[in-house]
Amino acid sequence: MGFVGFFMFLACMALLLVQYEPFSGASAGENAVMRQAGDQKEGKLWLGVCLLANTVFPLLSALILFHFKVDKVVNGFFMQGMPLFYGVWGTVNALFVILTTVVWYQCYAKKNGISLDSIDLKISAAHLGKTVATALTVTGLALTLLFVVKFFFNTDFRLLYWAVRPFNARRLLESLKLLPLFMVAYVTASVFINCLNFNTSFGKTEKKNIVVLSLLNILSPFILAALGYGYFLATGVNSFYGTNNQISDWMVPPLLLLFITPFITRAIYRKTKNPYLGGIINAVIVTIMTCVNAQIVFPT
Repeated sequence: MGFVGFFMFLACMALLLVQYEPFSGASAGENAVMRQAGDQKEGKLWLGVCLLANTVFPLLSALILFHFKVDKVVNGFFMQGMPLFYGVWGTVNALFVILTTVVWYQCYAKKNGISLDSIDLKISAAHLGKTVATALTVTGLALTLLFVVKFFFNTDFRLLYWAVRPFNARRLLESLKLLPLFMVAYVTASVFINCLNFNTSFGKTEKKNIVVLSLLNILSPFILAALGYGYFLATGVNSFYGTNNQISDWMVPPLLLLFITPFITRAIYRKTKNPYLGGIINAVIVTIMTCVNAQIVFPT
């Protein structure tokens, strides 16, 4: 209950703060409206191709990054291999999403009258500043709540692989190193889910829309984990990915966070028309969670 409540706190506190100064500038002051998807065959073809590309690419990029042992990188600067892998993987995938989106917009959307203003993609410098300030305030309050609960009740919030728990200054330092990578990944995901796909192509209602998009968000790591574990169950040998038998294991931790973070961004976007606020909040919290729950290795 505490784990679920922590993430509910993030969305609810953001929606509370944007109602008052000095945070009201982070909100457009009106609700986002779910858009009706067109029925053109060309549009559906573009949608299918983009979805297929953005599902296959993360599969390949994960295997390539594991092949080059990004998860084993430990040096005088990066001292947590797996958080570095998740950050690099998320950034690489986000850049590919941006590339496919640019191609889609230039080749299809722009010709069919879809403007950047109509999908809430543009943001002014002042609006962005208010957004960052609001996001940092929300995450700061959430982490303060975490330390207060630990101090008074000696507890934190955990669920199987995942834990939101207090941390020391060393963990904060490691988080700050990786925050830019997670920022690119989670802000891009928020824009993709809310600006580009808050429409009836992924479910005729708002609830169905966000559930479908959340499931698509975890599809790539789920496939990688399922293939590895399925082969192991069928043969008794954990060798589907060759000698790197950790791939299946390390594809499990992202699943829950990749599933629930779209709900946070959607809850905030619906009331503010700001896709960046939820993305920044998710990036900060997920970075800290990932680094706090991973081992620090000092190079020999």
